[in-house]
Amino acid sequence: EHDVLFVSSKQYRPLQSRGAQKLLKGYLTKAGLSDSVTPHCLRHTFATLSIERGANIKAVSQILGHANCSITVNLYTHLSNEHLREVMQICSPFSPVEIPIVERTRMRRQHLAYIEKTG
Repeated sequence: EHDVLFVSSKQYRPLQSRGAQKLLKGYLTKAGLSDSVTPHCLRHTFATLSIERGANIKAVSQILGHANCSITVNLYTHLSNEHLREVMQICSPFSPVEIPIVERTRMRRQHLAYIEKTG
């Protein structure tokens, strides 16, 4: 009956941002994960990963609800410059370098927001 994606199960009204924050915090706590992660952190991680994996910036911009692509470009592409340099060094057809998975994981964690397990 609603034209919104998320609806409050108690009041059957559009879910507000504070309600989403409370739900996320509850799920993180139940999972034994750090509750310092916010919906914005997840949004930022989604955008960064999508762009790093080759997603169309215009599509990512529309998903995020940005007024135009320049906002997405300014916020997310500069974060990936070092990552792109590393990818080019590794993925070049002329590169003899093969980086072990442990090192690739370390490099990715250095550039992205990750949910840390607590306790």
